[in-house]
Amino acid sequence: MKKIVNICLFLAAAATFTACSDDNTGSEYTRENTVSVVSADLSFDANAHTGGVKFNAPAGAVVTVNKSWATAELKGDSVVVNVTNNPALESRAAMLTIKSGADSTNVPISQEGCQFSYTGKKEYVLNDDAQTLVLPYTKVGAEPTVATNNAALAPTDADTAFVVSLPANTTGSMQQDSFYVSNQGIVDTVIVKRGEKKDFVGQTCYLAGYDLAQADENTQSLSDLAVQYAGTIKTDTKGNPYLYAPKAYIKNLPLTFDESTLTFTVTGGQLVNTLTSQGTKYYLRSGIWDYTLYEFLGDLTYQYYQYYQAGKITEAQYKQFQAMMPQVFAMFDSKKLSMVASMNVDPNQQIPFGDFVDSGNNDWLAEIMVENFNYTHSNYDANILALDLNTVSNGAYQFDQPLALIALPELIIIPSSQAKANAAKYVRSQVRRPNLSPALLKHQAVMNKVLKMNKALKFEK
Repeated sequence: MKKIVNICLFLAAAATFTACSDDNTGSEYTRENTVSVVSADLSFDANAHTGGVKFNAPAGAVVTVNKSWATAELKGDSVVVNVTNNPALESRAAMLTIKSGADSTNVPISQEGCQFSYTGKKEYVLNDDAQTLVLPYTKVGAEPTVATNNAALAPTDADTAFVVSLPANTTGSMQQDSFYVSNQGIVDTVIVKRGEKKDFVGQTCYLAGYDLAQADENTQSLSDLAVQYAGTIKTDTKGNPYLYAPKAYIKNLPLTFDESTLTFTVTGGQLVNTLTSQGTKYYLRSGIWDYTLYEFLGDLTYQYYQYYQAGKITEAQYKQFQAMMPQVFAMFDSKKLSMVASMNVDPNQQIPFGDFVDSGNNDWLAEIMVENFNYTHSNYDANILALDLNTVSNGAYQFDQPLALIALPELIIIPSSQAKANAAKYVRSQVRRPNLSPALLKHQAVMNKVLKMNKALKFEK
């Protein structure tokens, strides 16, 4: 709209096809202008173009243009006008003057501003093979450029796309580059990820986050709960990857890896280890928890505890409630719950990491809670990776308590080329912070005490 307004203002001011005469003013009559335009084609888009004007005039006509981006050449009774491309966003205008003797005629020249659109994807996931990356675009008059964070890559302009020759990734680690396609200050950032399963398997890794199960009356800040468990990505006999992190009691946490998206998926209900404490055998299983729903159930548990203490419910009623809640908490260990981590590379240290977030397939559990417990949220936001202790009774798992509640879990892969000291520093800096105030931390500590999540367990080797 701005371009149209500018052109209209120009035409109004320029008095299109204005005819001029050098006759003395005050003459009793006006002489007819001997220069007239028959036809004109001088309205252009932003590309370089050739247009023309056909006119009538006595011999000896002269043509001029008042802007350097347009030129005019007289050819008999015609004028050939050439305009360069307009790389600016704004439209522009010029004036062609045809003069013959004392008479002249002005013909306006108008050209639209440039148009540009990057038409490719904003993120490309590629394997490690040598290949050609094409970043397509459309343009009219524009002069786009491309820059990259990797000086070893040199994109070329093929007029309809920027083309990049990517050498094979032989680093043994996931690689990530950024390309910045720009025109007139408007920038499209394109992320290019390259990797395969082999770039993660065998690498040292960290499972980082905040273990809410460790909160107690001595917890002063969220930093007190930060954990980073060292481990390794391994594969089983079928080539399926899994996480081994002995400090977190994880012997085998299955991970589904998608090479087409470079994502790891973790699901609930996976048996990750068996542990024994004081003659009791525990089965450590993965759980996928939503903190808001977990807090709701914790409050409900504490509420019934208070009811019992105040004599508002009978001992039989309280025991019935206590018997039901482990079955409810066991629902978090369902194999239908999952979290997904899309792997990225830190641009400064070149260390791959992925934040586990909700997979988008978990709302069914929130809906069950809404229907049966008057829960007020219909959506499920998986943000905790739980390690839940279970016992077995009559061949079925029985929920006992969480061993760990790792909020905002993060998987960090440390390439073998990185120094351990730098890796440890990196891990600490990358941990996300959940939205937990000091008051909520105290609330969490009370919940842990009521749910007996901090009872002393010494596992036998």
